[in-house]
Amino acid sequence: MEIKPGVEALDVKLSWLAKEANLDLHLMSPSGKHYGWYGITNGYSGSSVNPESFHVPAPEAGIWRVSVHGVQGASEIEFNVEGTYLPSASLTSTPSRMSSLG
Repeated sequence: MEIKPGVEALDVKLSWLAKEANLDLHLMSPSGKHYGWYGITNGYSGSSVNPESFHVPAPEAGIWRVSVHGVQGASEIEFNVEGTYLPSASLTSTPSRMSSLG
């Protein structure tokens, strides 16, 4: 997702319906900073919760990469990723499917 200069905060939320599934949310800033359970955890809701989310105050301007890693679950897991940023924009993904890693 592209973040313009002057954005006050970035919020990204990952959710899924399958109770037996476990997914992890990861963000990569334009300068290569990794936000995830084993990276920068400021503003992170925590791993193994549903939904998982990040709140990043004063995010860097540029292209942010959002990725979802399958930790546990069936061969296909339907999930949704929503991104919003202040002051005034909203980005919502369409539901996606992913293959589990395990």
